[in-house]
Amino acid sequence: MYKRSIVLALLMLFCFAPLADAMMARPHHTRVRAHRRHKAARRHYHRG
Repeated sequence: MYKRSIVLALLMLFCFAPLADAMMARPHHTRVRAHRRHKAARRHYHRG
């Protein structure tokens, strides 16, 4: 059970570490870029 919890913690770390690192490193930049891409995609979708 102890070993299984360690494996689970490592798995969660590997899943969330890059995401948290990116969010901590440049939260505003990534958010703006994603929002702009979403807005452009929506405009393109409504156009045609």
